[in-house]
Amino acid sequence: MIEQEQKQIIEEMVDLQRTVFKGSFNTMAAVQTRTKKVMDVFLNQAVWVPDEWRQTVDNWNLAYEEGCQSLKKKMDDNFVMMKDQLNKI
Repeated sequence: MIEQEQKQIIEEMVDLQRTVFKGSFNTMAAVQTRTKKVMDVFLNQAVWVPDEWRQTVDNWNLAYEEGCQSLKKKMDDNFVMMKDQLNKI
């Protein structure tokens, strides 16, 4: 059986990892949002860019956003699972 002090240390490590992940993820999302806005402005002003390129950029942004949301959900689920496992000890 794991000692209470060791369990507390592990819980604090998991909390720290969750906090670091959330901060990093939110920063990454903010950068992506700003980049998307800049690309939208550029594409709206660049009349020489074909519609196919614009659609490709839109599809790329959509795939990126879906991937980020999937990653966030998986990480959140894993943090909950880790906490549940620690509570069983």
